[in-house]
Amino acid sequence: MYLATLRARLRTPETLLGLCPSTRVAQWCGQPIDLGHPGWHLRPLVVDPGQVPAVTDPAEAGRSPELAVLSALAHSEGPERDKVLPEAARHHLEELMTAGTYEYRSDFARKYARILACTDTELLNTWIDRAIPADTADELFA
Repeated sequence: MYLATLRARLRTPETLLGLCPSTRVAQWCGQPIDLGHPGWHLRPLVVDPGQVPAVTDPAEAGRSPELAVLSALAHSEGPERDKVLPEAARHHLEELMTAGTYEYRSDFARKYARILACTDTELLNTWIDRAIPADTADELFA
């Protein structure tokens, strides 16, 4: 449904890509999904850790940061884990993620972050009371 909606909205071809933590999970996720209409099968593209190179060279990581992050995720439990994401880089990423400088852009994410950031117990209780009968997030936060 997600792919069909994206395709209809953006009028572009869409691909389902699964980033899997193991070969076994990738084999399961890569199975064709029968969409119910004769001949309509969705076959997700899947990537397992064995298909992702271990990026250990800082220069290469600088040229391809996306691949470096994917490599760190894919090899975080493997023998090269300290080479794909050295301790200094790990600390830097942790600081970036906890600094609170990321600005959420979607209304949904902003409202969700608003709940997590709230320390006013009375306001939280008000939102809880409003959540049960509310049909929309706007009613909750009104």
